[in-house]
Amino acid sequence: FPVTIRPKATVKAHGIELSVVIGHVDSNEVVTLFPRRTHDKVVGPADCPEGTYALQKRSPNHPHDGWMVFVSPAEEDPRAHLGQMCCVALENGEHVIAFIASGYRTGTFNLINGADGSVLRTDAMVAWASRVLWIKPT
Repeated sequence: FPVTIRPKATVKAHGIELSVVIGHVDSNEVVTLFPRRTHDKVVGPADCPEGTYALQKRSPNHPHDGWMVFVSPAEEDPRAHLGQMCCVALENGEHVIAFIASGYRTGTFNLINGADGSVLRTDAMVAWASRVLWIKPT
């Protein structure tokens, strides 16, 4: 069963809200979570809800290397996010960043790479999806 991502994701320092960087996204859009108590904090967009967390893109030699992806803390039904970029929790426990499309079989989803439009997964069994709210270049 997929891991629920529920870090204490927003902290305040000197009146500024910081988002917790809870993991990274590789060149295949696969999310790797960091161990607890090893998270960095970054200044996030002011219009994001409390609990928003960040994932850092780690794709050496790619223009998006180092970018921060800010994700909603809400873990919702993927049908509510068709056509949107999300952090997607698969039923096998894996997490990916992808655009969500209807799958070919009932109750499944196709996951599309936002960087190049390639298909990451077809007919994926998705547990939940959290919308990407903001992407911050470095």
